[in-house]
Amino acid sequence: MIKVIIFDVDGVLLDNRNEVINVFKETAKRLGLRIPTVSEIRKTFGLPWEEMLIEIYGELNENMKEVYIKTWREFENQMKIMKDSEYVLKSLKIRKAITTSKSKPSLRKQIGNLMKFFEVIISKEDTQKHKPNPEPLLLACKKLEIKPEEAVYIGDAIIDYKTARNAGTEFIGFISGSATEEEFRSLNAKFITSLKDLLRGFQ
Repeated sequence: MIKVIIFDVDGVLLDNRNEVINVFKETAKRLGLRIPTVSEIRKTFGLPWEEMLIEIYGELNENMKEVYIKTWREFENQMKIMKDSEYVLKSLKIRKAITTSKSKPSLRKQIGNLMKFFEVIISKEDTQKHKPNPEPLLLACKKLEIKPEEAVYIGDAIIDYKTARNAGTEFIGFISGSATEEEFRSLNAKFITSLKDLLRGFQ
């Protein structure tokens, strides 16, 4: 029996996938690096941004960090709360939590008032290992005092699916600009196309 829904943030509670792609392209342009393809960037969704840069370029130095952070701040205000998120979170009577690769200050700035709906929030600082390692999900379950199989993880990327599998939680994919319906179907993963779809199963 599912007792808790654990939400990812980027691409689930935040409608920001296009902005993230633009941040990486603009960062590359400013650094004089090869501009990555959308496919390359999408494959790294779910990782902390430092690991995303390493995955794409094979390295990360202080100048890259500085330019990325400056570029991110310029695009950050364009990132919006996902449609229907506040309504859905208010309507869902089931317990709710977050695991994210974001830092807590960044999370607080970007989702603000939505944080009040979550009993447990696991952010980048709380674990040494990150997706697809199950440590963040397992820590959330520990704090919630539930078994992993009593949680369902909502994520928009293939790495989220892998993380749920590694942790032993259930998984529901969210179609929002990262993994496609076809990709989730190929994994036999359940998926939704609107947060309101959650209300049919978890009222």
